[in-house]
Amino acid sequence: FFAPGVTVQPGMLIRNLTPTKNVVLQNFLLRGVNSTALAPATPALTLRDNVSHVRVQACELIGGKGASNANPNGVQAVDALNCLSTALVGCLVYGGAGQSSPNLGFKAGNGGPGIVTSAGQLMIYESTTFGGAGGGSNVGGWSPGGAGGTAIEHATGTLFVASSGSIGGHGGISFVGGAGGNGLSMGASGLAWLFGSTPT
Repeated sequence: FFAPGVTVQPGMLIRNLTPTKNVVLQNFLLRGVNSTALAPATPALTLRDNVSHVRVQACELIGGKGASNANPNGVQAVDALNCLSTALVGCLVYGGAGQSSPNLGFKAGNGGPGIVTSAGQLMIYESTTFGGAGGGSNVGGWSPGGAGGTAIEHATGTLFVASSGSIGGHGGISFVGGAGGNGLSMGASGLAWLFGSTPT
């Protein structure tokens, strides 16, 4: 069922779909780009202001990693804002990892969320979402490891998750380890339905 065949980097943007237009993505590997000194990392899939349906099936989505002291944090793999109907089916979703710190010249970054969603409807079915790992620090007690990313950050709108896993990223290894990420975080006005799914 899961067999990505085409790689798209630096990710994909789908926006302003009208009610007569639908999009189906199947068997894609979508990758964001890693950060630089001039720009933060980018998501694998960005969805904006769609009033029609987007279905992502049997795809792997990987957020960009932190790779610069100016932008050390990983970012989300999926970023959905104000989208009427989005479905992830049979997908693997990975938030970008934070930058690791091999010496005093590098900052340990935080892992990115797997999915960030707000003001819309998102269904996740038979998929697994991982928050990005926090960057480790090999400097001993000098600096803590980066925090792990949350698997799903759901601010507003409706979230339906069935037969799926959402696993927070592990904190970066250090003398003072980074905090692990949550499986799911909710905004005060968000609504979530979980069936056969336990965030960890």
